[in-house]
Amino acid sequence: MLKRILILFIVLIATLFALEKAYDFFLLKNKDLKTSYVLNDKINADVLVIGSCVPMYMFLPDVFDKYTNLKSYNLSTENTSFSEIFLNFHLYLKNNKPPEYLFINVSYETFDESFNMFNSYRFAHLLGDTVVANVIKNKERFYYNISFIPFMRYAYYNSKINFYAVQGAKHFLFNKKFPYNKNGRIKPVDMGWNFKNEKFIKQNPEGYYYSFSEIEYGYLNRIIQIAKKNRIRVMLFEAPVYKVFRPYIKNKYEISRYISTLAAKNNLQYWNFDTMKIADNEKYFLSLINTKEVGSVIFTETLAGYFNAYKNINRK
Repeated sequence: MLKRILILFIVLIATLFALEKAYDFFLLKNKDLKTSYVLNDKINADVLVIGSCVPMYMFLPDVFDKYTNLKSYNLSTENTSFSEIFLNFHLYLKNNKPPEYLFINVSYETFDESFNMFNSYRFAHLLGDTVVANVIKNKERFYYNISFIPFMRYAYYNSKINFYAVQGAKHFLFNKKFPYNKNGRIKPVDMGWNFKNEKFIKQNPEGYYYSFSEIEYGYLNRIIQIAKKNRIRVMLFEAPVYKVFRPYIKNKYEISRYISTLAAKNNLQYWNFDTMKIADNEKYFLSLINTKEVGSVIFTETLAGYFNAYKNINRK
């Protein structure tokens, strides 16, 4: 009886170990998972854009490239903190030459860990990377501590990771060459006005003070220092939000002062687009913080204009 139990236990462990290796392999083959794509494919952009969902939706590489004659890539990911943005940048540099320019979106939400979180499941297949492992250990200690159990780093997330593994298997079997969004930008689905932020205002009629995480601020600073070490010129920017929402962000300008101080300390460009004309008109927005396609085009053209002006000044 004991022998049967031991055999079953060994078979179970071996099965879980094999399954873990299969997930490792297929997740790395997933072209639509940016953490895998940047490790396996050469992008070598002149301009790299990093941040959370705001630049992921609002920065259009094809428009920017048209106005600047450069190649850009949008490495932004949804609902992302600076600790995760730091890892995305780290993984990009492992397999690609450093970009000449790095654009970092410094949205007030990105410093608040209750809004933009660290999504460790996006890095579950990359725990063998020391930098990735250390950040996960810092941000999600419990998950890190159980990740040595065979297949637990995938079983822990279950439905969040299964789709990506199956999709990776499909990409491998059909020898997919490029991701669905080759330049990294994801176009939001326009289903009419999104009332998510109105609900937020209703819940916080006096406004909301976004928390400012010193840990996330530290990761932003680490990104800047790595960029400087690699001779990458860094631009910090804030995208416009619809003017109706602005008064409810009670400490937005306090956070902006933190960013201004960081930019001045490191001699960086800091472009704040709060006063853009599109921020006054609802027709350019899908919600209080995300623009429609026409708004995104105008924003990207404006960003390209600021960039070209910067280059012309510094060329002299």
